[in-house]
Amino acid sequence: MKTILTRLGVVSLLALGLALLTACGTSDKDVRRIQSNLELYYLAGQQFLLETGNPVARYADLVGLEKGKYIKAMKTLYGEDYTTLVVSAGTDALTVRTSDNREVTWHRQP
Repeated sequence: MKTILTRLGVVSLLALGLALLTACGTSDKDVRRIQSNLELYYLAGQQFLLETGNPVARYADLVGLEKGKYIKAMKTLYGEDYTTLVVSAGTDALTVRTSDNREVTWHRQP
C-alpha cells in the first residue's frame, strides 16, 4: 500500500511540474503564433510605407479601431509588447520578448 501511495505521489508531482512548466513557458506552437503576429505586423507596416511614403511605420500607425488602420488589435499570448516595434524599408526581422523573458523573432524570407 505504501508503494502505491508513493508512486501516486511521484506521478502527481510529475504531472504538477509538467503543468507548471507548460503554464509558465511558451510552447513551440505559441512561438509560431507570435511569429505570425510579427509577420502580420511587418506586412501591415510595409503596406503603410507603400501607401503613405512615410519612412517608418509605428504601432500607432498600424493598429487600432480607427478607419485606415491595418490591424484592429494585436492579441498577446504571453505578455509580449508590440507597441515598440518599428517597420522601415530595411526591416528584415522583428523581435518581441514574452513575459517569461523569452525572445521571439520573425525573419523576412528573401
